[in-house]
Amino acid sequence: FETNLWNPTQGYYQISTQDAEYGTGIMADAMFAQHIAETLSLPDIVGDPDHLHTHLLNSYNYLVAPWHDAQGNLMGAATGVNADKTIIKTAGYQAKEMWAGVTYFYAATQYLDGVRFGDTTLEQNALNTAYGAAYQTYSVPQNGYYFETPEAWQILNVQHGRALQYMRPRAIWEL
Repeated sequence: FETNLWNPTQGYYQISTQDAEYGTGIMADAMFAQHIAETLSLPDIVGDPDHLHTHLLNSYNYLVAPWHDAQGNLMGAATGVNADKTIIKTAGYQAKEMWAGVTYFYAATQYLDGVRFGDTTLEQNALNTAYGAAYQTYSVPQNGYYFETPEAWQILNVQHGRALQYMRPRAIWEL
């Protein structure tokens, strides 16, 4: 895991070692298994806790901070971003989206590890990350997501949601 996925230049765990489509990009759900391991009090999946801490700090600057709606509001965590902070271009549409449930799991991981490492910046990043998804769901009436939270919405068009009433957004309760 450490040898193949840790990218010391970018300071994060990259998506893949072999897939040219994803290159050295970063994904919001890269630490999903780590989060589950922590929640269940299992050993870390990552081999170096300092890399985990660095990944969570740096990933925010790729996946959350750069992305805003037309009014300047946060949107959640982008699913996949290249090392140059552009949206990953794939044949599919998933990398071009914000996934509500993944955003909440990512925020929960940031928060739990903020507590673990005594890092209030991680804790605040977690709340900002979750706020973006919650804001788009409950505070922007024209998105129409109040009672039909979608699995995802497009990064470049928040009002274009996919898979309404999807279950994964309930991950807000992880946070």
